[in-house]
Amino acid sequence: MIKVRLRYAKGDEIKYISHLDTLKLFERASRRCGLPVAYTEGFNPRPRFVFGNPLPVGVTSECEFVDIYFDKDMDPDKVVSDLNSVMPKGLRVLAGKVLSEDADNIMNVVSRSEYVVKVDMPEEDARKVIDVYEENSPLVIVKKSKNKEREMDIRPMVHNLTFKDAAFSIVTDAGNTSNLRPEVAIKALCGQVGVEVKITGIHRTKLF
Repeated sequence: MIKVRLRYAKGDEIKYISHLDTLKLFERASRRCGLPVAYTEGFNPRPRFVFGNPLPVGVTSECEFVDIYFDKDMDPDKVVSDLNSVMPKGLRVLAGKVLSEDADNIMNVVSRSEYVVKVDMPEEDARKVIDVYEENSPLVIVKKSKNKEREMDIRPMVHNLTFKDAAFSIVTDAGNTSNLRPEVAIKALCGQVGVEVKITGIHRTKLF
């Protein structure tokens, strides 16, 4: 069995398609171009796809990943070209590589995400946000779950924040154990400063 890791991009045309629907797109595309995808065992066999950290709805990206298992040796460049020939506008496979048999799946190797968050706010206010971030003081939000509320310090989950050309660049936790959406961090920082922010676009640039 061969495992191929693909990197793909999601553009504005499909940014409102959910993670589950993205999985279905890959399943249908693989069938349409006749790729020999391996299936799970059991009563309800499914194509063996392992996707990276789900991309929030409404966010574009240039660095999404999926590991696909095949029943026979595959040229990753051919997998890329075959899938791109049937993918809808807005989803493009950018690169592929064969992984070793003992390589961890993509969910186990990602711990952080980098985003560019476009905003509509005065640059002076954005600089205040950066100043507060650099103070490294607690950044507490109220998290709701199952009719309960609890306070949570998300500052340890934010690893970098800069501002340039009307956009924040931010690195947050992303993985199996800890996740933080970038807009949550930015809105919390703005609230701490006491300034308003309008987010006009979010784009994921890196997973690592």
